[in-house]
Amino acid sequence: MNALDSLISSLRTLPGVGKRAAQKMALQLLLERDDGLRALQRALAQADADIVTCSQCHNLDASDPCALCSDHRRNDDVICVVPHVSDVWALERIDLFKGRYHILGGLLSAMSNIGPDDLKIESLKARVTNHPSLKEVIFALPANVEGASTTHHLIDVLSPLLCAHNDVKFTKLAHGMPMGGHLEAMDDGTLSMALSGRGVV
Repeated sequence: MNALDSLISSLRTLPGVGKRAAQKMALQLLLERDDGLRALQRALAQADADIVTCSQCHNLDASDPCALCSDHRRNDDVICVVPHVSDVWALERIDLFKGRYHILGGLLSAMSNIGPDDLKIESLKARVTNHPSLKEVIFALPANVEGASTTHHLIDVLSPLLCAHNDVKFTKLAHGMPMGGHLEAMDDGTLSMALSGRGVV
C-alpha cells in the first residue's frame, strides 16, 4: 500500500467517514500541507503525548484528575453515569449539569460480549461508597435494551452500598429522550429537556 492509500485508509477508520469523504480529506490535507497535514501531525503527536484518562471519572483530559473532577465549584451531591466520554461532552455543551460524572466505557451487551467486568463499575462502586454527601445518581444511558439492562444492573450493584443512606435516589433521563437515542446525537434543546425532566428509576 502506497503512502496516499495508507492515509486514506487511516482516515476511513474515523467514525462516519467513508471512502469518498476520506479521499476528500486526504486531498485537502495534502494541498494545504502547512495548515493541513503538518498541523494535524503536530496536533496528533501532542494529543498522544499529553491526553490521559482521568483516574476518577475516566474522562479524557490533559491532567489527572481532569478539569471537571478538579473543579471545586461542581456539586458533589450528584453523580451522572454515562456510557462514553462523548456523552460528557454533550452534557457539558448545554451547560446545565453541575455535578460529577462517571464514564462506564460502554454498556452491557450480550450481543457484543460486554459484561460487568468490561465496564468501569468497580470504580463507580468505590466512588459511591466513599461519597458521604451523595444524594443522587443519574443514569444518563440510552433508551434501548442495553441502556435499560445496564441501569438495572447498576441499581442492583449500588443499592446494597447505599442501604445506610436512604435519601440517595436513582434517576434517569426522561422527557425528550427517544427510544434508541444516544446523547451525542441529540440537539441541545432535547438534551436539556431530558436532563431537567429526569425521573426516579
